[in-house]
Amino acid sequence: MTIEIAPGVAQRLVEHYSAAVLQVRTAETAAATRALDAAIEAIWALGEGVELPHLDPDEPVSPKYISKVVPTPHGPMVTFDFGEDFPPELIERIPDLIVAALRTEGVTDGTVCCPREGGALTRLYWNSNASPPYPCGAGLRLWAPARREVPDSWIELALAWLSGAGDPHRVSFSWKEFPVDRDLAPTLLRQVADARSGACLMVAGDLGERVRTACLSTIFTNRLDLVERGPGVSDADQLQAAAELADLGREIAGDVEYAAVDFDVAEGFESMRQHRGHHNGWFDHWGTELVDGPFWWQLLGEGHLARMADPAAVTPLATPGRYELIHGEPEQWLPDRPSRAQLQQGCRDLLGHCFIADAIRNPDGPGLILPPVPR
Repeated sequence: MTIEIAPGVAQRLVEHYSAAVLQVRTAETAAATRALDAAIEAIWALGEGVELPHLDPDEPVSPKYISKVVPTPHGPMVTFDFGEDFPPELIERIPDLIVAALRTEGVTDGTVCCPREGGALTRLYWNSNASPPYPCGAGLRLWAPARREVPDSWIELALAWLSGAGDPHRVSFSWKEFPVDRDLAPTLLRQVADARSGACLMVAGDLGERVRTACLSTIFTNRLDLVERGPGVSDADQLQAAAELADLGREIAGDVEYAAVDFDVAEGFESMRQHRGHHNGWFDHWGTELVDGPFWWQLLGEGHLARMADPAAVTPLATPGRYELIHGEPEQWLPDRPSRAQLQQGCRDLLGHCFIADAIRNPDGPGLILPPVPR
C-alpha cells in the first residue's frame, strides 16, 4: 500500500493552468479530504517571498483561485485557476505537497491524479460536437447573487426534479464524469455549491430516451438550471414540463431573485440560438435589474419592474416583492414555431431596459453598471 503520483500530473496542471482539476483517488476519503484542505493552505502560500520582474514587488504571487474540496465516489477533487502570472515551477511542486499532506493525515493508499475529461454526458452540452445534437427541452433557471449562499431549498428542488426520471444518476463536474448514488447526491450538490468551483451537471434517466438534468454553477454567480429533454420528449411533454417548472419557480420565489422558464433549453440557458441575439453572456446582473433573455415565463423583482417598458404586464405573486411575467401561450414558444421569434421580440419590448445592451462602464470602478432608466 502506497501513495502514488500518476504520470504527467504536474505537466497537466501547468498545461491546464486556468482550469486545472486534481483528485486524490482513495477509499480513505475523510482523511484525504482533510489532507487536501491542508494542502490548499500550503498552495496559497507557495508564492510567498517570490518576486516577478513584471509585477509590482508589493503584489502577491499566488493562484488566482482555488476551490474548496468537492467529494466524489472515487475520492475528493479540487479545481484551480492559477492565472497567467503564477510560475510553472511552483505549480509543479503541488503534487508533492499533496502527498506530504496525505501522509500527515494518515492516508496509506491512494493516487494523486488529474482525472480525464469527457464521457457519455458530453453530448448534453449545447456547445459539444455531438452529431446529431442532443434534443433540447423545457427548462427552468433559478438565479441569486453570488454574495448569497445557495439555500438548501435549491438542493432539495434539484433532487426532487431528478427523482422524476429515476435512476441512474451520473455527474459531470468540471467535465469529469462519475456515477453518484442517492445517498451521496445531496452532499455532492451542497459541496459544489459551497466550493464555488466548476459547474456540476447531474443527470437522471435514459440518455437514449429522455433525461432530467440539474446544472448548478456558483463560480461567479448562483445559477441552477432544471431541464427535461431527449429523443423521446414530445411537444406535449415539453408543455407539461414547462407548466410543472413554472409551478416550481413560484414555490421557490422567496429563495431566488430571478427565474425563467423556456423551451429549446440545453443543459442551461446559454444556447445562442435560444436567445436569438439577446444573450447576456457572463455579465453578473446582481439579480435585481437584468434578465437572462425574453422567455415565456419569468419571475421578476422590484428592480426589474422599475426598468420595464410596461410594468403593468406583470402579476404579483404570493411572495412579497416577486412578480411573474407570462407572455403568450406556451405552445407558441415551442422550437421552430414561427410565433416564437415574434413572441421573443414582444417580450423583449415589454422588458424594456432590463438587458445588457443598456449596460455602460462603471465610472466609479471596474465592470459594468445599468444606468438609470430614462423617463
